[in-house]
Amino acid sequence: MITFAQAFTAFFAALVVTKSYADLKRGRENIIMFLFWVCSWAVIVFIAMYPAVVDLFFAKLSGETGNSVATALAMGLTFVFFIIYRLYIKADRVEKTLHKLVSELAIKEREE
Repeated sequence: MITFAQAFTAFFAALVVTKSYADLKRGRENIIMFLFWVCSWAVIVFIAMYPAVVDLFFAKLSGETGNSVATALAMGLTFVFFIIYRLYIKADRVEKTLHKLVSELAIKEREE
């Protein structure tokens, strides 16, 4: 049975991969970054679908079993990773726009 956390993660993963693919097709993103985001979100979805992996990881770290905070922490991490993706996209667009603007200004200045 799919829980809210799993649906939450799958939704954000689908959103990011779709957006990244659209940016790839428009030339806003290169293939390396597209593959990075697809692989990253595939790992996140895998962890969301198999939360026992997260519980096992936290059990090894803390030495405790049955860590109930692991699912909430994984959901928070998913949301943070989504925000990082959005910030990366926005920063990349600003950088490209700034580069284009500086190039145009340099060409105009040279012509004068």
